[in-house]
Amino acid sequence: MLKLRKHRWTFIRNRPGRSGKSGSVALEFAILFVPFFFLLMGTVELMIFFVVSGSLDDATVVAARNIRTDQPGMRSDVSVVRTTICDSLVPFTNCNNIFVSGERYGSFSEAEPFDPINNRVFNPASLEYEPNFNNDIYLLTVYYDLQFFTPFIGQFFSNVEGNRRLMVSSFAFRNEP
Repeated sequence: MLKLRKHRWTFIRNRPGRSGKSGSVALEFAILFVPFFFLLMGTVELMIFFVVSGSLDDATVVAARNIRTDQPGMRSDVSVVRTTICDSLVPFTNCNNIFVSGERYGSFSEAEPFDPINNRVFNPASLEYEPNFNNDIYLLTVYYDLQFFTPFIGQFFSNVEGNRRLMVSSFAFRNEP
């Protein structure tokens, strides 16, 4: 006698390797997607943090070299210094978040960067850029205000309120005569 099947797709459902857990893979994916996504975004954000940090150091050295060798406008005009730094940074940085401070000192041992953060509040108005002259010992300090997007990374790395990190790069040098 010939057996008739109730459903014509029964042979697909009853294949070896198929189990009765329909939808379990989708549920597991949904559960694991959120932590994996935050882990991935946190890794990307840390990469951005370290790339901007290295780029800020390089840009500070370039600006200090231009000040030390008396390039036009570099010793007296902070906007020229900011433009030089902005041109030296990686392309995805925001030039409006660059702040520059420059101070003259009597000796290298006196040179110490100013901390513009008070109670986790950044005050850019407290930064000064003093003009400098031949043989001056000068401390150039560049600040970059980096916004974190991942809440967990910002919670551990921010030093300014609003999930932000004020990155600092300083370079002390003596101007050429």
